[in-house]
Amino acid sequence: MDAKVVIAGGSLVGALTALMLAQQRPDWPIVVVEPRAEGPPQDKRIIALAAASAKRLKQLGVLNEHITQTPIEHIHISDRGFIGATELHAETEGVDALGVVAPAAQLVQRLYESCRQLPNVEWLSASRVETIDQQVAQVNIRLDNGQQLATELLVGADGQHSLVREALRLPSEVEEYDQVGCIATLTLDRPLNGWAYERFTEHGPIALLPMPNNQASLVWTFSGDAAEQARHWQDEHFIKTCQQAFGYRAGAITATSERFFYPLQLRRATPQETV
Repeated sequence: MDAKVVIAGGSLVGALTALMLAQQRPDWPIVVVEPRAEGPPQDKRIIALAAASAKRLKQLGVLNEHITQTPIEHIHISDRGFIGATELHAETEGVDALGVVAPAAQLVQRLYESCRQLPNVEWLSASRVETIDQQVAQVNIRLDNGQQLATELLVGADGQHSLVREALRLPSEVEEYDQVGCIATLTLDRPLNGWAYERFTEHGPIALLPMPNNQASLVWTFSGDAAEQARHWQDEHFIKTCQQAFGYRAGAITATSERFFYPLQLRRATPQETV
């Protein structure tokens, strides 16, 4: 199979890249290689989209009425133990919303469906890049199922532990933050009404993003040791500790979902000299 572009990875980055390229260049055959057998990866995160990003996704037909989306109309930023606070308001900035909150899984699913509807996009499920042979005019790719591809451009959108990056021996620098991000969905005793909160604490920053039905998306940053302890907290202790760290500005926390923990690090590609 020959393709103009092959994209390794069909999650947010890979699927969005495929959709935008395919819409702009309908004459280009594009192949997406995705390890998951059925559909796109199931992303557990809730995404806060800036106003410009939300506008572009609406233009692409991705952010539509089928996506659960909550506008961010106000942002409150504070530091635990200090009186001062900063507020941002959509009305003051002359926009309808400062951003939009949406489930990543719904966005990825919509991107997947949009790609499958385009005649110049081929979505190869249950496949992953195994070997790469980079030539002057093309890149020869062998998948783990034995299939071979030839393309002019290979896009590595296969995540933090990229097989494409490793296969091509592309150098990168990693900065460890010794921090872990915890995400969960909280139920509150009242709605946030378009308010998003960021509060700095001794454990790390806490962010609350508005969601429907008196819910809020929580992002809580811990140090490595504190995160290991937080993994074992029961719901009641997690709610109590989160309430103490954040305060009652957004109301009382009445319930929490399952928690997911993600180690935080910065990986930066190292510039290479061209010959």
